[in-house]
Amino acid sequence: MSAQDCESLSEDLFLLDMDELPPERKPAVDAHLAACPECAKKHGKFERFKAAARAPSADDAAKEEKLVKNWPDIVARAKAEAERRAAPRGPSGALLVVALVLIAAAAAAAGLWWVRSDAPPSRQGPGDMTPIDTGKGSGNK
Repeated sequence: MSAQDCESLSEDLFLLDMDELPPERKPAVDAHLAACPECAKKHGKFERFKAAARAPSADDAAKEEKLVKNWPDIVARAKAEAERRAAPRGPSGALLVVALVLIAAAAAAAGLWWVRSDAPPSRQGPGDMTPIDTGKGSGNK
């Protein structure tokens, strides 16, 4: 087989390795693998890799045994977590923000009232520009 033949079938070989090759193209790929030792070798390596990846190991049996043993505890923890999440909680974050804004506004209003209540009383009305008699005398009589 020429390198060009291998190159033209590279996508089909990949699809074959991924078990995604359409059935109508399989005879051509099988014929190529029978005639091309290099592609057959690559395909064989990948098939061995897939078989090893799918084979259960001794570690898998231990993990499954541990899972079966701990399953009641896992279910109990999941139920407890679901109940905890479903339980009514305190005020939400948005409610707390609104409460803090209202407290801050009330504090600002109280502060302004306090500052203004300590100031000397004004006898001027709006637009009245006459000086206020403070009782200290200005010396102009």
